[in-house]
Parts: sequence; C-alpha cells; structure tokens
Amino acid sequence: MKFLSSSPKDTARVAIILADEIFFSRINTKGAFVIGFSGELGAGKTIFIKSFARRAGILKKITSPTFLLMRRYNLNGKQYKNLFHIDAYRTADPKEFKKIGLHEILDDKKNIVLIEWAEKIKKILPKDMLMIEIIHNNKSTERIISVGRRNLKRKK
Repeated sequence: MKFLSSSPKDTARVAIILADEIFFSRINTKGAFVIGFSGELGAGKTIFIKSFARRAGILKKITSPTFLLMRRYNLNGKQYKNLFHIDAYRTADPKEFKKIGLHEILDDKKNIVLIEWAEKIKKILPKDMLMIEIIHNNKSTERIISVGRRNLKRKK
C-alpha cells in the first residue's frame, strides 16, 4: 500500500489510519506486533511514530530515543499493554539491543514495537514484520509512504 504525503499533517493521517487498523482489528502474531521504519533523515519517521502513539492513547510527550535506544509507554488496551519506540540510528552493533532485552520484548504478544532505522538491526528482528518506508518524492515537501509486510533480507 502506498500513500502520498505533502505535509507532516498528511503523514500523521496515514499513521492514524494504520493505528486504527492495528488497534481495532484482532491481529494474530507469534510475538510482539513489530513495525520497522526506514527512510532518510528528515523523511518523517518520527512524525509518523508520534502520531501513531497519540492515536494509541499515549498522552506523554513523545521524543525519539536516539541516545537511549528505547522508550517504553504503557497502553490501556486489552490486546496490547506496551508500546516500545526504538531508534537504531546510532547503533554500531545490533548486540546492544540484545543486552537491553529486545528478544524478550519481541516475544511478548502484548507489545507493539516501533523501530526507526530497522535496517540497522535486521539481523535480530523477526523475519516477518510490517515495514514502512518513507522516501522523498521529486518535490522536497512530498513523501511516498510505503506500507507492507515484508521479509527483511538478511546478510549471511
């Protein structure tokens, strides 16, 4: 599925549509519901995640965990109890995330995990996950948002 965004408000609308689909549908997964984000700096990944989290009911100020690696927010839903926001931009080694318990987080069906720069830690992520790619269109203010289940290709 592809969306064209000509502003941060458009990007937020796409995030709300996706959040509604996830929170108001019964989606069966083996573990956490994982969404990976890719795109250049300034493409709109954090705007998307902030809007998604707001729609999930998180009222706290949402900031990217670039230096902390991960933030956890409590959810009051029946299906999901936690939303984890992960930023792998500054990651040199995916093992950093193993040390902070990412595997346990990914194994828990009560978690939603949103990962900026997912391609940097693809070796430790589930093979089957939702991927969102945000790229600049020809015009500097337009973005193309591609959403779909994809298998991340792993390097051997």
